[in-house]
Amino acid sequence: MFGGVFDSASIDNSIKEKEKLTIVDIKKDIENKKSCLENTKNNLVVSEYYDENFDYAKSLGKVYEQIKQEYSYIQFDSPVYIMSEADYNKLARLLKIDTVTIQDDEYAIVSNYNTDIYESVLKSN
Repeated sequence: MFGGVFDSASIDNSIKEKEKLTIVDIKKDIENKKSCLENTKNNLVVSEYYDENFDYAKSLGKVYEQIKQEYSYIQFDSPVYIMSEADYNKLARLLKIDTVTIQDDEYAIVSNYNTDIYESVLKSN
């Protein structure tokens, strides 16, 4: 049990001080949230898809063994990630790089690997 003698004036002042702190804290919180929203206005959420049974090795088809010997540093068991054209273009605009336009029977490859790899695959199929 809590007990004691309190001066009502000190209790009132204590409550008022807490109220002042709360108002200041709320104002700071609102300012922080505004700042946070300003800093995140360029954030973007995109979806990436992959099939755990389809990795870089399988994506290379007939030329896998040749590419594996030439580019031994590549991790061929990594999944191939796929992104929709719309999501890619949103990301491209955010990054201020070129967007892509593809038809229903087309795809675009965006990679940091040597383009010779993909040209070999396309020529072999």
